[in-house]
Amino acid sequence: GVARALHESLALLLRSHEALVLQCALVALAQLLRTHAHREPLAALGLAEPLLRILAEYEVGFKALVAECVGWLVREKEFARELAGPAEGLPVLLSLLHADDSRLPLALLGALEALIEAPAALREVRQLGGLQVVLALLGPAAQRARAEHPTAVGPDPGAIASADGEGG
Repeated sequence: GVARALHESLALLLRSHEALVLQCALVALAQLLRTHAHREPLAALGLAEPLLRILAEYEVGFKALVAECVGWLVREKEFARELAGPAEGLPVLLSLLHADDSRLPLALLGALEALIEAPAALREVRQLGGLQVVLALLGPAAQRARAEHPTAVGPDPGAIASADGEGG
């Protein structure tokens, strides 16, 4: 009915190359994906490819919206399979974890977390060196948290290693 026509129209709009059309479609998609009733049918429409294209070609505001949408869509098995499989989205997601705008890595980490629940996706993330990327990103955040709240976060592992070396 009406919902199906809306989903299909939105999928077509996401294939546009007009920035304003894409921005409106992404905002609408992000809102619809918050409701499970829309998430499943949208995940079945082959959205991985157009969303990955936007991640590759557009500025950070678009990328942040796409990352949010991907975070919702990967909860659906069909989209997760498409993203990790034929669309080859894992390398794209991992490459964007280094973005300067903090909205993008945070949203992508959430998407990756949901995505790697599938053993095949976890294997690919490991093969691509994704775990090291995530740990490198978390390193500065953990150091800041340790500096701000030393007792809450725990000791610095580097400090423990150097202290062990000095004591012997």
